[in-house]
Amino acid sequence: MKKILNFKNVLFVLLFVFVIMSLASCGGSNSTRRDYDSSPIVNDVVESNGRKVVYNISYDYEGKEIKNTIKDVKNKIVEFGGYISESRDQEYYSMYYYKVPTDKVNELLDYIDSINGFYNKTVNTRDVTSTYSSVNSTLDRLNAKKKIYEDELNNNTSLTADEKLRYLDLIEGIDDQIQDYYSKKDKLEEELDYSTVSICYNADRSDEWIKRFGTVMLDLLKYIGVTVAITAPFAIAGVIVFIVIKKKKKKEE
Repeated sequence: MKKILNFKNVLFVLLFVFVIMSLASCGGSNSTRRDYDSSPIVNDVVESNGRKVVYNISYDYEGKEIKNTIKDVKNKIVEFGGYISESRDQEYYSMYYYKVPTDKVNELLDYIDSINGFYNKTVNTRDVTSTYSSVNSTLDRLNAKKKIYEDELNNNTSLTADEKLRYLDLIEGIDDQIQDYYSKKDKLEEELDYSTVSICYNADRSDEWIKRFGTVMLDLLKYIGVTVAITAPFAIAGVIVFIVIKKKKKKEE
């Protein structure tokens, strides 16, 4: 009887420690989580007023079924003409980077804000108006200079062979610069036309301790069952021997 009570006490202590640790873990994982109003709102995030602005929007998400949410968001982004530019998936965590047409960003944010579980929305903007204007001005100057050299090369019949080669080298150097600035312009236009929306998906593990406790208890029961199965034959044999010896002693008396 005493052994049974001791076993119950051990089980109680193990259960108490496990629950305390689990609750502490859950509290820690949700310490930055805030309740999010799932009612739709109207976004006016993208409102450049003629400026050249690059938008980067980030969200955090926490929910039970993150795979379904990831699929729903992806379908909506594809519907808007966007795509996934980068993704990382783990067991309880996923990070996705989306490229979305800038003129559809407000509609996408309205959709995301209507889903319960999204929080910590952050909008970062970068005004590239002056940079874009500077690139275009530089391209105009380079093209104008190139045209002067080309006209001189094609129309001046008094140029020597060395002078012609010098003009060709100058034009080639300008072409390299023009290509470089067109690459910069293309990159800027890509950033302006497609905004970046990044979402960190986190699985809600608030009830994970129940599953873990069930697993621990199942393993414990399996261990007890195996132990009983192994020791039972010896215990039965011991009881039989004990009974036989006891009867023998009675006969001898």
